[in-house]
Amino acid sequence: MAAVCTTPPDVLAVSLADAREKIRASADDGLDGQLTLSLQGLIAETEHATGHCFMEQAWRVTLDEFPRACGADEPIIRLPHPVLAVQSVKYFDPAGVERTLVGSAYEIVQERYRTFLAPVPGTTWPAAMARPRAVTITCTAGYGNEPGKTPAPARQYILARLELEYCPPMHAPTLEQLAGILAPLTVYG
Repeated sequence: MAAVCTTPPDVLAVSLADAREKIRASADDGLDGQLTLSLQGLIAETEHATGHCFMEQAWRVTLDEFPRACGADEPIIRLPHPVLAVQSVKYFDPAGVERTLVGSAYEIVQERYRTFLAPVPGTTWPAAMARPRAVTITCTAGYGNEPGKTPAPARQYILARLELEYCPPMHAPTLEQLAGILAPLTVYG
């Protein structure tokens, strides 16, 4: 399985105004370009560490085949978390014809730490051609398009890291201590 962000967010998960306030800067200080770059890096790091997408972004997930149930394991397809919408589930059938699965054939399951697709109860995924990238899912993930929708622990962590970068306090917490802030968001397994 491969998951690729096809359209990155066009809004920062932490506002430039909040960043300026945290490091006690003003718009006149000429730091906006550098602050934006720092925020982009810290947001990417935090999304990677937690397994969450903060601002709305488009994704493409590809698989070589649909998963099959194995024992007690459900035949699920992991998606970026949290998913706002699934635009399409396309696959090549055994004859090599590209098909689009109807939305009523699958369900989006949102859990605290993960989002996945599963066939509706009582059904299975259709047969797909044996080939690379036989299944393609396009979806939109994130918490929305406003920095205020970013989970508070992520905003707190990003701003604390920004403060360490620009104006380290005398008794600054370690990176390990700051990582504890992200524990409520971290995706496990």
